[in-house]
Amino acid sequence: MKTPTRLLLILLTAIALPVAFAYVDDAHSRAMEAATAAVKEGYLVRQEYWAGSVVTKQPSVVKHQLFAGNSYWFWFASDEDSAQVTVHVYDPSGKIADNEAWQRGNMAGVKITPKKTGTYFIVFSVEQSKAKKNRWALAYGYKSGGAVEWDRRLACPHAPTQARRPPDSDSREDYSTRPPLAPRSAQDDRQIWMQMR
Repeated sequence: MKTPTRLLLILLTAIALPVAFAYVDDAHSRAMEAATAAVKEGYLVRQEYWAGSVVTKQPSVVKHQLFAGNSYWFWFASDEDSAQVTVHVYDPSGKIADNEAWQRGNMAGVKITPKKTGTYFIVFSVEQSKAKKNRWALAYGYKSGGAVEWDRRLACPHAPTQARRPPDSDSREDYSTRPPLAPRSAQDDRQIWMQMR
């Protein structure tokens, strides 16, 4: 009688345990929701993404290699319903490089088509929120341009399929531990970029 009870207990634990530790990353889900329009335009969304938590009004940055000729969208979102977020891209020289940007509550997006291949800086922040710390996610997608298609045929290492990927989910850096950046305004974009270096 004890053996069937133990077996049933072990079986129920084996079934319930994975469910107990499963969770949905609401910030990432909202970033993917923000990507819907770009996907309809033919952008390929990368499975990798960055995530962490950030204090309100404390800009954070992610460096990412972008390739000339491609078009990119970056989507930033918070899981906090009351959050107002922003995201912008800066080129290697520190100038704002946004081609198009939008913001709707706790989701924002920015499009860039770099003229030169290089390391670009994606700067994002939660401008206002009821929460002191906000869980966030930054996802991205790309659409290849003609020059990159030509490089891919030659098996060029700069083709998007061989681009450096963001860290996987087990080794994601928590960007909330970085020192705070200066507040962002139109006059001090260059100063913020210099602090990021």
